[in-house]
Amino acid sequence: MKKAIPYSLHLILLLLLIILCYFTQRENSTQLISLFIASFAAYFAILRFYNDEDNYKINLWSGFILRVAVIFALPNLTNDFYRFVWDGQLLTLGFDPFAHRPASYLAAGVQLQGITPELYSKLNSPNYYSIYPPFCQSIFGIACSIFPNDIYKSVLVMKATILLFELGTLGMIASLLKQFKLPRNRIAIYALNPLCIVEFCGNLHFEAGMIFFTLLVIYLLTINRTLIASLFMAMAFCIKLLPALFIPLLLRPFGFRKSFDIAFLGLVAAVIFSLPFVYNIDQLRHIVETFHLYYEKLTFNASFFYLIKAIQTKITGSINLLLIGKIIGGIFIAAMFYLTFFTSKKREMLPTRMMWALFAFLLLSPAVFPWYCIALLALSLFTNYRFPLIWSCLIPLTYIAYTTTPFKENLWITGIEYTLLAAYLLFELIGKKNFIDAPLKTNPPITAAEVH
Repeated sequence: MKKAIPYSLHLILLLLLIILCYFTQRENSTQLISLFIASFAAYFAILRFYNDEDNYKINLWSGFILRVAVIFALPNLTNDFYRFVWDGQLLTLGFDPFAHRPASYLAAGVQLQGITPELYSKLNSPNYYSIYPPFCQSIFGIACSIFPNDIYKSVLVMKATILLFELGTLGMIASLLKQFKLPRNRIAIYALNPLCIVEFCGNLHFEAGMIFFTLLVIYLLTINRTLIASLFMAMAFCIKLLPALFIPLLLRPFGFRKSFDIAFLGLVAAVIFSLPFVYNIDQLRHIVETFHLYYEKLTFNASFFYLIKAIQTKITGSINLLLIGKIIGGIFIAAMFYLTFFTSKKREMLPTRMMWALFAFLLLSPAVFPWYCIALLALSLFTNYRFPLIWSCLIPLTYIAYTTTPFKENLWITGIEYTLLAAYLLFELIGKKNFIDAPLKTNPPITAAEVH
């Protein structure tokens, strides 16, 4: 009977995630949010009552099964994957995905195998140059070369890559928990998290690869394998540039010379890895132009960005994005300066400092999509903080914005999300003398306080 209850909870979680990924449309926000709430209820029940040594292997196997179960679903919460296929088809035909906007091909009447009006009609940014980095492009190209005219099968190949990244991430979490002498059953916080499963193996977001390589770099740095760490740091850069913000945090734990070597070798390796895809000034110009357009036009689920914009509008009656960018940039530089020079230089505190750096970045970003906070959750496993876990169960509420087409953000939902997150964060910070450098708890197993 004791074993039947946890098995039942895992089965319930499995059924809920299958319904969510296979039989739920993004526009059906009532069903979508209800399934997320029910999934997180089952998830928290497992963490609260059945995350002990007796259930360690069960939870790990369940995490694997849940990921495999949703991998065959066509992504239902994003249409980004159509651009993945578009870029991959261009690569298989010998065309540069960074050279032209998708709209240019149709305007010129170019006839290419797999580059069809039907595929074009499903793109969410046909007037933008591709923004996906070299490592991702290589996966797109491989998937489309195996199945050149089959979107579903190409997506399955890409999803298989995500599954491998996720398995690698679970392996790195286990290794780092052991390295830091932390309770190994913390891995269930990531392994069973519905947002991780739905967004990565369900909806094909390549942040899964960035998280894997980032954790691998942390592990290699803790065992003094700095040269190899630099190479894998480059791989993380080639998926997303976000890990570059962690470079200053290496300065005090590793010293100036070693930090410089790690950063320099990582950046050089990233450039070398990128050369097959980005090799002329026009491509770089197109990428920079697209980043600029996204910053100007794409806002979603922001916190400080919306707040500063509202204050500016109230005072001046207009919006000056350049000024907002300068204010946000100044705040972030100040935060990074503090984290770099005024927090613990102990190497075991590196994940904690990285977590706060990423949190500051997300709070100041103009767009924070649900899958963006998963890296924060992964880093939090090596700290005593659980506010990223709370954020992971609050942020799916933002999908309510997609009830209408085009999507319209409900700022009441955004306000509720960040208010509850701030309340829990404040709850965690109370009683901690130094909230950045709170010492790690190394002996006891995970407690209810760590989960709630």
